Amino acid sequence: MSICVYLDTSVIIACYKPGDPDHIFATKILKSRFIRKIISYITVVELSSVLSRLLETGELVFPEKLMKLLSKFDKVSLIIGIIKYLIKKYSLEIVGSNRLIEIPMNGFFSAPIEIAESMRLAAHLKLKTLDAIHVSIVNILKRSMGIEYLVTSDKNILQKRKEIRKQINVIVMNPKEFVNIIGL
Repeated sequence: MSICVYLDTSVIIACYKPGDPDHIFATKILKSRFIRKIISYITVVELSSVLSRLLETGELVFPEKLMKLLSKFDKVSLIIGIIKYLIKKYSLEIVGSNRLIEIPMNGFFSAPIEIAESMRLAAHLKLKTLDAIHVSIVNILKRSMGIEYLVTSDKNILQKRKEIRKQINVIVMNPKEFVNIIGL
């Protein structure tokens, strides 16, 4: 039996950032074969952004063999290569909805369902835009994917965990709490 978890970008980054307080716990989560690890296209975009900044500062530590192989490529290809490596190494499943829905605003406009759901949740959760989209994706896909937990190191999301649970009925935890609860 596996547990289905939506991983926020911060968990993936913590695995390769030795100074991060969640480094050990994030690594255990990502390496576990008993966890179905779900991410979204928003995670991929955030990874691209974070990697482009933190690779230059030297805060992230990737295997030397990987970096040597990818060093022959331009910056964009390097970042894409690292993301492909992460997805394959940890069996990360990228999910998202391809559905558009009509939103009534002085007429109608079509938007991805994640955006519409983020707009609905915004008044309740008051999260930053990308954080709200992550929560919306979890809410939309929790039944079809079996998502039970949202695991994050993001302080803003963690501060709103009770309201998120009330709104979408998913448990929000930091990596340490999650590792302790499931006994990794």
